[in-house]
Amino acid sequence: MLNRNVLSRAILLAAAVLLGSVGLAGAQVPPIRQITLPTSLRDVAITSLIQDRIGQVWGATPRGVLLISGTEVTLKTTRDSLSDNNVTALFEDHKGRIWIGHKSGAITRYEDRQFRRFELPEGNPTVEIHSFTEDSYGQIWIGTKGEGLYYAS
Repeated sequence: MLNRNVLSRAILLAAAVLLGSVGLAGAQVPPIRQITLPTSLRDVAITSLIQDRIGQVWGATPRGVLLISGTEVTLKTTRDSLSDNNVTALFEDHKGRIWIGHKSGAITRYEDRQFRRFELPEGNPTVEIHSFTEDSYGQIWIGTKGEGLYYAS
């Protein structure tokens, strides 16, 4: 016959497992769906994503910026005035401007429905842009691969 302590522990363990699994079984897992990209873009690496304030999704790729608006997917490139097609970083500031960093160190800013090359007063980095952020003063900080930080007022 089983020792009462062992039996009590076994019952408590079984109850804990059952209660825990009931909690997990009731958890809602959001469905994951795939957006079908145009055939010409199916092999492209999307390395960074942001959603802007109007709901569009921007994707950084080595071939340009993917812009996803509803079900429409377009690729923006140097033909659309990007500084460079190899996009490595994306950021939206508090004014709604989209900052686009490039592998070449170039920076493009999307504002008023136009892409424009952005130049820092002391010159732009010459290495890959990795990240952007904005501080409480509205300055945009730019993180690079090998040249440290830059900032724009």
